[in-house]
Amino acid sequence: MGFATGEGSSFQIDPTMAIKTELPRIFDSSKKELPAKDFLDALSAHIPVLDNGVFRMDVEGKLNTTTWRKPSDHHLSMALSLALRRLELSNEIKLAGKADAGSSFRLTGKNYRTGIGGLIGFESVIWSGRPI
Repeated sequence: MGFATGEGSSFQIDPTMAIKTELPRIFDSSKKELPAKDFLDALSAHIPVLDNGVFRMDVEGKLNTTTWRKPSDHHLSMALSLALRRLELSNEIKLAGKADAGSSFRLTGKNYRTGIGGLIGFESVIWSGRPI
């Protein structure tokens, strides 16, 4: 399904391929850039197990908060953050900062640190438009 990477018995939650597959459906042929909130809303509608998706929200409502830490407001889960950063590094998308775009979203790295690979936040997402 595109939600994990690894070999043998060592796997990491990584929805990169699942997200990459949905990019053409999220961006139409005339629009290559979306505000971060619009992109994330569309992504959670297409892949409801990701941040703010209906399945994710249902599961989160049942988790024990003494053993699971919900990301802060406007902070993405580690799995989604990793996937978006990987897609940016492969030039599929660009996570852009635009001061006038409205809401800013933050990537969450290992041990809940803000930022991955020097990238902290973004306000819009630009798709390269490359076919899958």
